[in-house]
Amino acid sequence: GLNGDQYTYWGTDDASNTMIMFQTNKEKPIYYNQSGLLLIGLNDVGEMEYYIQTILENEDDNQENYLLSTELEAALFLYNNTTELSPGDEITVDLGFHGLTALPNGSQVLAPTWKVTINDNRNYFIHAIEGLLLPRDDNSFLRDTIGSILDNLPVTEDNEFIEDIKTSLTERMNEQQVGVEK
Repeated sequence: GLNGDQYTYWGTDDASNTMIMFQTNKEKPIYYNQSGLLLIGLNDVGEMEYYIQTILENEDDNQENYLLSTELEAALFLYNNTTELSPGDEITVDLGFHGLTALPNGSQVLAPTWKVTINDNRNYFIHAIEGLLLPRDDNSFLRDTIGSILDNLPVTEDNEFIEDIKTSLTERMNEQQVGVEK
């Protein structure tokens, strides 16, 4: 894809055989944003068949400076406000961005966001300024994204390649539950 260095690997979805890459902003990932993705479709032997790319343009680099919560505060927020952490759990905390809202002109507001990973298999996202838990999960995001892509692919009689992609993805998505392998 174009500007491949602006994306970071997130995981591979086995059901659709798709590698998922999130766009980055200031070298930090933009979590779960349909407008900043690189999806690489693989065949049965792991070779790239196609890619689908969306990119967020950085229109304004003059972002205000805010006091961000710390990694420890993010973990404590999760501990105090959910039942997701248990004694002995292993956690990692990484900073990225999350799209909070879309503006009427099509621009998006990106908020600094802590990703708290529990036992290397469950991710939770906490707004790094306001301390809010942001709901996200791999399954619904990927299903919605691939569904949206399929809906927006052009319908043509002479383009067998696009029709093959639509058929293949639809079949794979219907066969099994989506699950991202990190």
